[in-house]
Amino acid sequence: MFTIDMDMIKPVGEFGSKPWCEACARYGVEILRAYDLPSDLEWGFSEIYTAPPARLVSEDWPQSGYHFMVKDGVVSGGATVPDECLAIPGFHVNMRWGFICHQSATKYGAAGQRQRGADEGELIREISDYLGYQANLGGWENPVWPQPIIDGSAQYCCQFANDFARICWIAHDRPWRAGF
Repeated sequence: MFTIDMDMIKPVGEFGSKPWCEACARYGVEILRAYDLPSDLEWGFSEIYTAPPARLVSEDWPQSGYHFMVKDGVVSGGATVPDECLAIPGFHVNMRWGFICHQSATKYGAAGQRQRGADEGELIREISDYLGYQANLGGWENPVWPQPIIDGSAQYCCQFANDFARICWIAHDRPWRAGF
Protein backbone atom coordinates (compact mmCIF):
# COMPACT_ATOMS: atom_id res chain seq x y z
CA MET A 1 0.00 0.00 0.00
CA PHE A 2 1.21 3.49 -0.85
CA THR A 3 1.97 5.57 2.23
CA ILE A 4 3.77 8.75 3.01
CA ASP A 5 5.33 9.60 6.34
CA MET A 6 3.71 12.90 7.22
CA ASP A 7 6.44 13.58 9.79
CA MET A 8 8.95 13.70 6.93
CA ILE A 9 7.15 16.51 5.09
CA LYS A 10 9.11 19.74 4.97
CA PRO A 11 7.89 23.21 3.97
CA VAL A 12 8.74 24.08 0.36
CA GLY A 13 6.63 27.03 -0.68
CA GLU A 14 3.47 29.02 -0.53
CA PHE A 15 0.17 27.62 -1.81
CA GLY A 16 0.31 27.89 -5.61
CA SER A 17 4.05 28.62 -5.77
CA LYS A 18 6.20 26.67 -8.20
CA PRO A 19 7.82 24.53 -5.46
CA TRP A 20 4.37 23.80 -3.99
CA CYS A 21 2.95 22.85 -7.40
CA GLU A 22 5.99 20.66 -8.14
CA ALA A 23 5.44 18.84 -4.85
CA CYS A 24 1.71 18.33 -5.49
CA ALA A 25 2.43 16.94 -8.95
CA ARG A 26 5.18 14.66 -7.65
CA TYR A 27 2.91 13.26 -4.94
CA GLY A 28 0.04 12.73 -7.41
CA VAL A 29 2.38 10.87 -9.75
CA GLU A 30 3.62 8.67 -6.89
CA ILE A 31 0.07 7.76 -5.95
CA LEU A 32 -0.99 6.97 -9.52
CA ARG A 33 2.09 4.80 -10.00
CA ALA A 34 1.05 2.83 -6.92
CA TYR A 35 -2.32 2.00 -8.51
CA ASP A 36 -2.75 -1.07 -10.68
CA LEU A 37 -3.88 0.88 -13.76
CA PRO A 38 -4.70 -0.65 -17.15
CA SER A 39 -2.22 0.26 -19.89
CA ASP A 40 -4.92 1.81 -22.09
CA LEU A 41 -6.20 4.24 -19.43
CA GLU A 42 -6.05 7.94 -20.25
CA TRP A 43 -6.92 10.34 -17.42
CA GLY A 44 -5.76 13.77 -16.34
CA PHE A 45 -5.90 15.88 -13.20
CA SER A 46 -5.00 19.55 -13.21
CA GLU A 47 -5.38 22.67 -11.15
CA ILE A 48 -4.81 26.14 -12.57
CA TYR A 49 -4.83 29.00 -10.07
CA THR A 50 -5.91 32.20 -11.79
CA ALA A 51 -4.99 35.67 -10.54
CA PRO A 52 -2.30 34.46 -8.12
CA PRO A 53 -0.26 37.04 -6.21
CA ALA A 54 2.55 38.41 -8.39
CA ARG A 55 5.15 36.96 -6.00
CA LEU A 56 4.15 33.43 -7.05
CA VAL A 57 4.71 33.72 -10.79
CA SER A 58 7.54 34.89 -13.01
CA GLU A 59 8.48 35.31 -16.64
CA ASP A 60 9.84 31.75 -16.55
CA TRP A 61 6.74 30.38 -14.75
CA PRO A 62 3.79 32.60 -15.71
CA GLN A 63 0.96 30.25 -14.70
CA SER A 64 0.37 28.86 -11.22
CA GLY A 65 -0.79 25.25 -11.42
CA TYR A 66 0.13 21.63 -11.72
CA HIS A 67 -0.99 18.37 -13.29
CA PHE A 68 -0.62 14.64 -13.20
CA MET A 69 -1.92 12.27 -15.83
CA VAL A 70 -1.90 8.80 -17.32
CA LYS A 71 -1.49 8.48 -21.07
CA ASP A 72 -0.20 5.62 -23.22
CA GLY A 73 0.58 3.67 -20.04
CA VAL A 74 2.83 6.42 -18.71
CA VAL A 75 2.16 8.40 -15.52
CA SER A 76 3.60 11.91 -15.59
CA GLY A 77 3.10 15.30 -14.02
CA GLY A 78 4.66 18.62 -13.20
CA ALA A 79 4.26 22.25 -12.23
CA THR A 80 2.64 23.06 -15.55
CA VAL A 81 -0.74 22.38 -17.09
CA PRO A 82 -0.04 21.31 -20.66
CA ASP A 83 -2.74 21.22 -23.32
CA GLU A 84 -2.07 17.47 -23.62
CA CYS A 85 -3.36 16.98 -20.07
CA LEU A 86 -6.34 19.29 -20.53
CA ALA A 87 -7.33 17.34 -23.67
CA ILE A 88 -7.66 14.12 -21.67
CA PRO A 89 -10.91 13.52 -19.77
CA GLY A 90 -10.39 13.91 -16.05
CA PHE A 91 -10.72 16.46 -13.30
CA HIS A 92 -9.51 19.89 -14.35
CA VAL A 93 -9.90 22.86 -12.00
CA ASN A 94 -9.48 26.45 -13.11
CA MET A 95 -10.11 28.71 -10.11
CA ARG A 96 -9.05 32.01 -8.62
CA TRP A 97 -6.10 31.53 -6.30
CA GLY A 98 -7.62 33.54 -3.45
CA PHE A 99 -10.83 31.53 -3.57
CA ILE A 100 -9.32 28.06 -3.62
CA CYS A 101 -6.55 28.75 -1.09
CA HIS A 102 -8.49 27.44 1.91
CA GLN A 103 -8.76 24.66 4.44
CA SER A 104 -11.78 22.76 5.70
CA ALA A 105 -12.12 19.01 5.56
CA THR A 106 -8.56 18.46 6.68
CA LYS A 107 -8.78 20.56 9.76
CA TYR A 108 -12.50 20.46 10.50
CA GLY A 109 -13.72 17.18 8.97
CA ALA A 110 -16.88 16.65 6.91
CA ALA A 111 -18.77 19.25 8.94
CA GLY A 112 -16.07 21.78 8.10
CA GLN A 113 -16.33 20.92 4.41
CA ARG A 114 -20.11 21.49 4.48
CA GLN A 115 -19.67 24.74 6.39
CA ARG A 116 -17.03 25.90 3.91
CA GLY A 117 -19.47 25.21 1.07
CA ALA A 118 -22.12 27.32 2.79
CA ASP A 119 -19.57 30.06 3.52
CA GLU A 120 -18.38 29.99 -0.11
CA GLY A 121 -21.95 30.58 -1.29
CA GLU A 122 -22.25 33.55 1.04
CA LEU A 123 -18.86 34.88 -0.05
CA ILE A 124 -19.80 34.67 -3.74
CA ARG A 125 -23.09 36.47 -3.04
CA GLU A 126 -21.32 39.23 -1.12
CA ILE A 127 -18.64 39.66 -3.79
CA SER A 128 -21.28 39.70 -6.53
CA ASP A 129 -23.38 42.22 -4.60
CA TYR A 130 -20.35 44.44 -4.13
CA LEU A 131 -19.36 44.20 -7.80
CA GLY A 132 -22.90 44.53 -9.08
CA TYR A 133 -22.62 41.38 -11.22
CA GLN A 134 -22.19 37.63 -10.72
CA ALA A 135 -18.54 36.97 -9.89
CA ASN A 136 -16.94 34.10 -11.78
CA LEU A 137 -14.29 32.63 -9.50
CA GLY A 138 -13.78 29.52 -11.59
CA GLY A 139 -14.50 25.86 -11.05
CA TRP A 140 -14.59 22.68 -13.10
CA GLU A 141 -16.80 21.16 -15.76
CA ASN A 142 -17.68 17.56 -16.55
CA PRO A 143 -15.34 15.76 -14.17
CA VAL A 144 -14.41 12.23 -15.23
CA TRP A 145 -13.32 9.60 -12.72
CA PRO A 146 -12.72 6.29 -14.56
CA GLN A 147 -13.33 3.09 -12.62
CA PRO A 148 -9.61 2.21 -12.30
CA ILE A 149 -8.98 5.61 -10.68
CA ILE A 150 -11.98 5.14 -8.40
CA ASP A 151 -10.85 1.60 -7.53
CA GLY A 152 -7.30 2.80 -6.85
CA SER A 153 -8.63 5.70 -4.84
CA ALA A 154 -10.82 3.36 -2.83
CA GLN A 155 -7.78 1.24 -2.04
CA TYR A 156 -5.68 4.24 -1.08
CA CYS A 157 -8.54 6.61 -0.33
CA CYS A 158 -8.03 7.22 3.34
CA GLN A 159 -4.26 7.48 3.05
CA PHE A 160 -4.41 9.67 -0.07
CA ALA A 161 -7.19 11.94 1.14
CA ASN A 162 -5.73 12.37 4.60
CA ASP A 163 -2.14 12.85 3.47
CA PHE A 164 -2.87 15.08 0.48
CA ALA A 165 -5.30 17.17 2.49
CA ARG A 166 -2.89 17.46 5.42
CA ILE A 167 -0.14 18.51 3.03
CA CYS A 168 -2.40 21.15 1.53
CA TRP A 169 -3.52 22.22 5.00
CA ILE A 170 0.07 23.03 5.91
CA ALA A 171 -0.06 25.62 3.14
CA HIS A 172 -3.43 26.93 4.25
CA ASP A 173 -2.70 27.03 7.95
CA ARG A 174 0.55 28.86 7.30
CA PRO A 175 -0.17 30.63 3.99
CA TRP A 176 3.44 31.51 3.39
CA ARG A 177 4.50 27.85 3.39
CA ALA A 178 3.39 24.50 2.08
CA GLY A 179 4.69 21.08 2.88
CA PHE A 180 6.34 18.23 1.04
